[in-house]
Amino acid sequence: MSRDRQNDSKYAPPAPLVPRDLVATVRERIDVSGNELVALHEEDVKAAALLFREQEVEAVAISYLWSFLDPSHEQRTAEILRDELPGVFVTMSHEVLPQIRAYERHSTTALNAFVGPKLQNYLANIKRQLADRGFGGTLLIVQSNGGVMSPEIASEMAVNALMSGPAAAPEAALQYARRHGSEDVITVDMGGTSFDVALVRGGAPLLTSDSEIGGYRVALPMLDIHTVGAGGGSLVWVDSGGILRVGPQSATATPGPACYGRGGENPTTTDADLLMGYLNPDLFGDGAFTLDVEAARRAVEEKVARPLGLSVPEAVEGIYRVVNATMAEAVNAVSVKRGFDPREFTLVVAGGAGPIHAVPIAQELGISRIIVPRESRCSVPSALC
Repeated sequence: MSRDRQNDSKYAPPAPLVPRDLVATVRERIDVSGNELVALHEEDVKAAALLFREQEVEAVAISYLWSFLDPSHEQRTAEILRDELPGVFVTMSHEVLPQIRAYERHSTTALNAFVGPKLQNYLANIKRQLADRGFGGTLLIVQSNGGVMSPEIASEMAVNALMSGPAAAPEAALQYARRHGSEDVITVDMGGTSFDVALVRGGAPLLTSDSEIGGYRVALPMLDIHTVGAGGGSLVWVDSGGILRVGPQSATATPGPACYGRGGENPTTTDADLLMGYLNPDLFGDGAFTLDVEAARRAVEEKVARPLGLSVPEAVEGIYRVVNATMAEAVNAVSVKRGFDPREFTLVVAGGAGPIHAVPIAQELGISRIIVPRESRCSVPSALC
């Protein structure tokens, strides 16, 4: 895990992906020239396997200091673990990230183990359903660098699929912008839990090998996507200092925003958008269901307006402004902080709540052109999409 906000006294780093009591050390050593200094102690590996079996682990990450120069110790360790722990996902750092910088390699490998079993099961289910339906095409999985890979590769290198959803957005946004004579694009995608931003300069999306997801370092090449917890379902709350906050916690799909009428009692960005008049309660989601305006009003009044001594309209306006400021700062993170002037770019907007907030973001940053594709998943009336 990383701690970049060193001067924020209220910042807490994320919990370790691997609990300390599930970290096992093994005696072995390859030196900086790739020579074996200490042979692999296989009894240490078997002792670790016994611990993992007792704890019913689902995945194991193997990462030795200089394994990318000589992977034989990792390979033998994997053989022993697969014999001792059948059915357990095993991943090796020299395959995930064969390069120097031990911390980043350890972290990336741990992330691969963390998501590997879940993605394997997910892809196996997809392949089974496609086969049952007679699918005769080629199934490809989007990678976080914007490319694609086979399901077999994705099952072993699951970390390559992290942030793969937003990774498709820059290329899609570029296709729309080119119709209007632009190859300089900032794409924003506001979904239910997050707000994703990426930048395309001269027709090429920016890449980075120094990313983090949820505070965990990932050193694989990825599209340079900046994500903040400002989605339609992001919870609105007042902290102990009386400051209005939005996210990163989310109401999730169940129960969802208070206005969904499914038992949610905490206000969200969607509740504020509804009370601002930007959502038609009868046409939400193409009329799939009616939004409960009173439930949204009650949630904002109890959780925000009353604690801050504001009226409901004042509280709603404050929520809207905080959300927009958070998203504008996210756009700044991929443009101004990297030496690009956002005023020179076209803003391409996607996501269910993106079009509602696009104009204030553009005004804040001086962006003069906004494109909202018709295919954007828009929850406002179709005439506005």
